Amino acid sequence: MVQAFVDAAVWAQQAGYDGVEIHSAHGYLLDQFYSPVTNKRTDDYTGQTLAGRTRLHVEIIQAIRRQVGSDFVLSLRLGGSDYMGGGAVVGDVSEAAKIFETAGIDMLSLSGGMSVFFRPGHTEAGYFAELSAAAKKGTTLPVLLTGGIADGAEAEAFLEKGQADLIGIGRAALRDHQIYQKILSM
Repeated sequence: MVQAFVDAAVWAQQAGYDGVEIHSAHGYLLDQFYSPVTNKRTDDYTGQTLAGRTRLHVEIIQAIRRQVGSDFVLSLRLGGSDYMGGGAVVGDVSEAAKIFETAGIDMLSLSGGMSVFFRPGHTEAGYFAELSAAAKKGTTLPVLLTGGIADGAEAEAFLEKGQADLIGIGRAALRDHQIYQKILSM
């Protein structure tokens, strides 16, 4: 599995990309290792400790870094909280961010929810801001915030508060293909 992630990153680099994002959110494989809800292992990858839950991530990050060098950007999309009983929690994000930075990640992109990408009971702009703010406490890496942000003023507010360094507005862009022009013309 580690080699599959390495191969994908190398192919992206060979195709001329400047970097890749490793997906560890929304119930995908690495999120299943990170979440105590799905990680029931009792070996070195145990779901009972943060070190065990992040071990495969670290192995993948380090293996990719060895192959692509230091100038190729590695981002990690982390499902920082499952928002369900017994799952990954906001309180682990700061320490996880330190682990990933030490392993060689260049940027963190925060999301949440197991097999979904929302925060139950929250529809306000920046509903994952608690995750990005927690990551910023644990690392000096750039941190990207997503979650219901639909315009430039909302994005700027989170940046000014220091809750993130970058803002992701993917769903807003799907709804309005001119959102970037609108934000830039503000």
